[in-house]
Amino acid sequence: MVANLGWSGGGLAVLSSAKIGTASWRYYTGAVACATTEYYLGIGEAPGRWHGRGLDRLGLEAGAVVAEAQLEALFARALHPATGERLGRAWRADGVTGFDLTLSAPKSVSALWALGNPEVAAAATGAHRAAVAAALAYLDTHASLSRRGTDGTEQLRTDGLAVALFDHRTSRCADPQLHTHALVVNKVFCADGIWRTIDASELYHHKNSAGMIYQSALRNELTGRLGVVFEDVNEHGQAEIAGVPQGLMKLWSKRTTAIETEAAPKIAEYETTLGRTLSAGERAVVVKTAVLKTRPGKTHPEPATLRQTWVAEAGAAGFTPPALMAAVAAAARERPTPAERSEPELLFDAVRAAGRARAVFSRADVAAQVAARLPADGSSAAQVAARVEELTEMALVHSEAVSVGEHPKGVTSRASDGRWSMDRTPSGPPGPPERHVAKRSGSKPTLVAGHTAEEPST
Repeated sequence: MVANLGWSGGGLAVLSSAKIGTASWRYYTGAVACATTEYYLGIGEAPGRWHGRGLDRLGLEAGAVVAEAQLEALFARALHPATGERLGRAWRADGVTGFDLTLSAPKSVSALWALGNPEVAAAATGAHRAAVAAALAYLDTHASLSRRGTDGTEQLRTDGLAVALFDHRTSRCADPQLHTHALVVNKVFCADGIWRTIDASELYHHKNSAGMIYQSALRNELTGRLGVVFEDVNEHGQAEIAGVPQGLMKLWSKRTTAIETEAAPKIAEYETTLGRTLSAGERAVVVKTAVLKTRPGKTHPEPATLRQTWVAEAGAAGFTPPALMAAVAAAARERPTPAERSEPELLFDAVRAAGRARAVFSRADVAAQVAARLPADGSSAAQVAARVEELTEMALVHSEAVSVGEHPKGVTSRASDGRWSMDRTPSGPPGPPERHVAKRSGSKPTLVAGHTAEEPST
């Protein structure tokens, strides 16, 4: 099983990350002088777009197309893309110039997007983009911090992150995989008027909760736009669209299959040698090695024939666009409506889940669990992000969460140092509830249910 290997929908985590450096930048651009951008600006891929609160200081506009020269100025040279001014210190030869945060839709969402008509595909793309924006807004709020002083002993607020977004459509095996690379520039304008690098500890600390918010926002957006329903949310905060056949998702999980094939015997060998089951962390190391060992080069199939290729491949395996739309629509009609959960119940479950995962947990841990438990009621992505913040604050004053003070790592005191533990006294959710998690009113969209077109979107 995929879950046994610690693999989640095409990545080791809901939100995967990689460092960008002065040397590795050459890999991303494909040429020493930044002449072409083969990976992010691949043939047939949509142009990148700028995003984030930090754009104003760089003379960039949100939503504007990302120019190659701008990427080179920021990631390769630490220069203002408009004026050429040095942004604080120059990059060191071994410096980290940015972070590639990748947000990927669940396999069922990519399958529906790949085989849907133009309206369905556009709705899925719009939902994904809105969810990406919600996740990045969370990171901008909690992780756009820097440090100053010897050993970075003082944490500083900043004007926010500057991010180049690149939407990609395929996995490395050319399967449908709707995902976005969010390239975060490792320069922020600090409250004291100086450009510095990001406090990466905060970025990594909040990465998982941002990924969970992306998934929750995506479910809500798709519910509102298409009227789909979802299976149960798994431990990674992901859920698949009800009605999408398992066989279709397996057909378009070639990367997962390759990684499983490589990692499974290694895990079995280690467990036999050690005489015990590997921990989650140990398994993750084995899987990560398998990811790198089996990784093919990124290809950019011809966009004019890409969807026709997917329709043909799915059809050969017995899956057609009309049958998929009918199955998803039937699941939306037939799946029982989940019982409405009160706010106290949601908060109780979120704190308990955070406490089961870690004896001492942070606000980010609780936020992740809150996001995983929000109902998919058709709220907007922005509403989901705001709701997670509101309920997380409520959860931390909940009777189940007990503050245990600050737990700094190293010499730097950070905004994320606050820690809580779970009240181990046997109890249940407080009741009776005074108010419930709001559900969106109005008729349910039926775009998927009303889908009859057989042609794929272009």
